[in-house]
Amino acid sequence: MWKRKLAASRWTTRLTPKMQARLDKRITDCHRYKVLRASEKVFEIITNTGKHTVDLDSQTCTFQWWKKHSFPCSHSMKATVQIDEEEVYKHITPYYTAEYCRGLYSKPIYPIPDGDKTDNISRNKYVMPPPVGTQVGRTNFVRKCSYGEKFR
Repeated sequence: MWKRKLAASRWTTRLTPKMQARLDKRITDCHRYKVLRASEKVFEIITNTGKHTVDLDSQTCTFQWWKKHSFPCSHSMKATVQIDEEEVYKHITPYYTAEYCRGLYSKPIYPIPDGDKTDNISRNKYVMPPPVGTQVGRTNFVRKCSYGEKFR
């Protein structure tokens, strides 16, 4: 926990390093896409594989990546970059921000003291596996034929 807290305190980006790398890759991938604006927050993104509709208000894309992974796809990145560079961070789940991650490690987790354990468990005895005997039912001694093999 302490190592992760120190590592998180050194982050300089708004997102965690893994998510920032993913965001940078999405932004570089979306530069070759063409954009048609349908309304204030609805865009049609044209790629070499097809067309995708992005709605920034409901945070949906016909590519379905945004809904599945809670992180914008490259089509939605193109739409948000079209509006403003800072608009990108408004559409990312707060769980991926460095500030949220630092908050996770801000409070320590104390170890559970040993005095609360019960004494009825003997430390000298071991838990052994259950006894295994013959199983009930008919044994499977007939070999099953593979596909294409003829039955005699």
